[in-house]
Amino acid sequence: MKKPYLYFIFQFLILSTSFAQQKLYDEKKITKETELNLAISNYRGIENKSIIYFLENDNQTLSAYESGKLKWKTNVIKVCGKPKVGEAKIRYIKLNGKVLNVTFGKHSWAEVDVKSGITKFIGSD
Repeated sequence: MKKPYLYFIFQFLILSTSFAQQKLYDEKKITKETELNLAISNYRGIENKSIIYFLENDNQTLSAYESGKLKWKTNVIKVCGKPKVGEAKIRYIKLNGKVLNVTFGKHSWAEVDVKSGITKFIGSD
């Protein structure tokens, strides 16, 4: 008598291993520079100390990945509000010590804590 449950366990292990290796971001779009001007760059993320800070496809959400796993995620536009001037999307990111400085819209700024993802509206002009 065959043991069909062994076949299913084997299939599960193969599938779960292949899904676990799938990245949530495109590694080709990551830079080791500390600044990212999205208007002139094809990059979408910054790598620093094995952590990836990545701008998601909606151009509003920043995510941090450590060892391939999501550490935090924040939608800067939802937290700070839509900019008064310019499109509701992130245009510039700079890693500055313990924070990410973010420019969105035309002249609006936010800070994102790199450890927690806590987002704070700085202002606009």
